[in-house]
Amino acid sequence: MCDEREWQGLDGDALAELYDKTICDLLDHQVPVQLITCRRRPTSTWFDDDCRKAKRALRASEKAASRAGPLSNIDLPAVKAWPV
Repeated sequence: MCDEREWQGLDGDALAELYDKTICDLLDHQVPVQLITCRRRPTSTWFDDDCRKAKRALRASEKAASRAGPLSNIDLPAVKAWPV
C-alpha cells in the first residue's frame, strides 16, 4: 500500500478490495488460519424436552438476575423468580 503505483488508478471499490486483501494478508501472516473439526456428540437419551425447557428457564433466570444487579435485596423480582 506504500507503493503509489499499485493504487493510483483504482476507483473506490478497487481501493476497498485492495485494503481488504492487504489486511487479510497481514492477518494470515500474523495469525495463520487453522482448520479444526468440531464433532457434535449425540444427545444423551435421558436429556429430553423437559430437560431442555428446564435448562432454558434456568438460563433465563440467570440472565434476569445478572441484569438486576446484586441479589442481596430479597424483594427484587429476579430474586423472587429464581427457582429454588
